[in-house]
Amino acid sequence: PFLYKFCTTIMSAVSKQDDPNALMTAKRLIKICRKKGLYETPEYNDSLYLNYEGFKEINNLDAYINIKSLFLEGNVISKIENISHLKNLRGLYLQSNMIKEIGKGLNKLHELTSLDLSNNQ
Repeated sequence: PFLYKFCTTIMSAVSKQDDPNALMTAKRLIKICRKKGLYETPEYNDSLYLNYEGFKEINNLDAYINIKSLFLEGNVISKIENISHLKNLRGLYLQSNMIKEIGKGLNKLHELTSLDLSNNQ
């Protein structure tokens, strides 16, 4: 059951990656926040749930300056980038992606205490 669910969610994320609606745009982020009961005003959120959306890249998080937890599980992200401005970030959850490169962005995240990179490449 777990393997089936895992494979189905990854397949769903991979199929979404070619969908232009799955790009991590500011508009798409607000739509996801609305759907998940979060604030539409980015700076009001302290957590952001972007799991299983088919994202290939981390982008357009500039306005989410108060994020403490960022959930990006089950996407197709291959590189950790564009998050060095999230100075309050304590938890970063990137399990079950396609990460090959961590990058230098984590060096500036001094509050980061939890990082999940399990099930990546």
